[in-house]
Amino acid sequence: MAKEKETVSDFEKKYGKVCISGDFILEQEKKIISMSPRMDIGLSGGVPEGCWVLCSGQPKRGKTTCMLQLCANAQKQGKKIRYLDVEHRLKSMNLGGIAGLKTDEDNFRIVRSEKGNILNAEQFLNAGTDMLHAEEDIVLVIDSVSALCSSAETIGEITSQARNAGAKLMANFWRKNKDVVPVQNSIVIMIIHLIANTSGYGAKWNEDGGQKIQYACDVKIRNKSTSDWLEGEKLVGIMPEWEIETSA
Repeated sequence: MAKEKETVSDFEKKYGKVCISGDFILEQEKKIISMSPRMDIGLSGGVPEGCWVLCSGQPKRGKTTCMLQLCANAQKQGKKIRYLDVEHRLKSMNLGGIAGLKTDEDNFRIVRSEKGNILNAEQFLNAGTDMLHAEEDIVLVIDSVSALCSSAETIGEITSQARNAGAKLMANFWRKNKDVVPVQNSIVIMIIHLIANTSGYGAKWNEDGGQKIQYACDVKIRNKSTSDWLEGEKLVGIMPEWEIETSA
């Protein structure tokens, strides 16, 4: 036994405190963030901290609103929101429509391009990486992965030969942060557009962003359809139907 303890001590001197018992894993308690009463049933309670969430669907189907509601619920559990507004579409109506969402600088920080400083994909993802490494208990939202534009695409001329580097960049982003997210008790939300498959083969719609993040995600939800939300004859919004493909 003494020799075994000495071996563990030598191991930790070389690699740090990385060797733990199985009992520690069993005793860990993770916060569960609610989505909505109905969706929580399919998610086995909600979205656990330390996971990667992929939300996909066609444009204007409620993806951002749904994820902002998750953000508001996460704030109630003591988490702070860091929002990469890649599409530069986040508006006051989006934030104001979510009851209880705290939008002060400490609780809700937005990274977006501004006049004289247009951010490329590498800058957005590096900013997200810095936040994940520097802060605990945050929810990092990438809205959207589909809109990320690499530095080569930004600088070069518009041409049909330009290659989309988004999938490789997201794969690199995941590899760099896959261990940080659970250790920091954070959550990464990746919003992705569905794109039409014009090849004539396979699924009618495909998710942008590459295969690596498909493997990386712990929770995956997709918008199936929407219907009109009517009050009398007045259209006040949409009612999205969500499909839960994987849960953590």
